[in-house]
Amino acid sequence: MTTRHIWACKCGAEAPCEPHDTFIGAVFQCPSCKNVYGCVYPRGGGKAWVLIGDNDVKFHRLLDEPEAEE
Repeated sequence: MTTRHIWACKCGAEAPCEPHDTFIGAVFQCPSCKNVYGCVYPRGGGKAWVLIGDNDVKFHRLLDEPEAEE
């Protein structure tokens, strides 16, 4: 039995994703609406995906590839 992971966006789009995409601190960009969400663990428990504003995505370079270490 294979476990499948599906991202279901608020815009209605669904996209396959990998299990490592659901770690705390992970970010995911919806392929349809291009909104970016971050995974957090609220104090009350559980897991939540919160919308990250465009300015924060750009400022923190959340979608950039990691730079090579020297």
